[in-house]
Amino acid sequence: APMPDSVDALEWLLASAPAAEFESRHWERAPLLIRRGSEAHYDALDSGAGAAPEQIPLRSTGARRLFSHKRLLELLAEEQLPYDGTMRIVRSDAGEDDGRVEAEPPTDGVASAAWVGARLDEGYTVQLFRPQLYCDRLWSLLAALECRFDCLVGASVYLTPRGCQGLAPHHDDVEVFILQTEGSKHWRVYAPHAGAELPARPSADLQWSALGPTVLEATLEPGDLLYLPRGFVHEASCGKRRSTHITISTYQRHAYRDLLSAMLPSLLNSAASASRGMRCGLPLGFLRRNGSHRARAAGAAGSAAGGAVGGAAEGGTGGGAAEG
Repeated sequence: APMPDSVDALEWLLASAPAAEFESRHWERAPLLIRRGSEAHYDALDSGAGAAPEQIPLRSTGARRLFSHKRLLELLAEEQLPYDGTMRIVRSDAGEDDGRVEAEPPTDGVASAAWVGARLDEGYTVQLFRPQLYCDRLWSLLAALECRFDCLVGASVYLTPRGCQGLAPHHDDVEVFILQTEGSKHWRVYAPHAGAELPARPSADLQWSALGPTVLEATLEPGDLLYLPRGFVHEASCGKRRSTHITISTYQRHAYRDLLSAMLPSLLNSAASASRGMRCGLPLGFLRRNGSHRARAAGAAGSAAGGAVGGAAEGGTGGGAAEG
């Protein structure tokens, strides 16, 4: 069948999984693994606008790898990119509890192709922040997803040498879509820690010895997708092939508590501006008549009264008057 010129961005990511089923069964609830069997799926993404704000353009010919090791080194050769704020270079030893190790920044502050290539040779993973700044096709995808989710959407690219691992186990504070674009990567996903479901902040590196039960383990190939709700602990490592994947993230601090924490101060200020009563001070003796102070006072008074009543009853029953 001929490829459509424009499609819904989320439906294109999910492909075989209907969007309605994804939203009801997986969104904020459970991981989802999608095997495509087509390593060129992401390469068909085009730049520009789709037919509707939530749609993306596709092309059937002249497709180029969306992102790869080669593309990163080409980009660094073309641009004088500063290291700080542009990327992070880390590694982690699988099975060890020492956490991640970050590379020393370049002495001149520039992330050159030669310097980054040397770090990759040493086994470090490169995390490129905001790759959409250098890839119009990815920019188009994120813009369409923002219209679909009604929320900001961001991205990073992770490039890992074969036989290496970049990050220790951790959980994120965002909904994550992982797009494998080159090579392969092995993922282990663990159940959220009790009380840490849908967290408002990311975790620090977690020790392997303290991880929960494994809920998913899979090796992603080019074209595959893995969705992880925030709070699910995960780690990933390379086998015999190097790996490139794009992480698309959204719904950071986009919960009811975040909405209310932004709305309530404004509502209270508006109410106070319009109502003299809202500006009045609390009644004199407020704490003595309300709240925990009153409850403690009432409890103490009750205990004292109970002791007095009990004593009178005992005296009335066992006193001389009854005997007489």
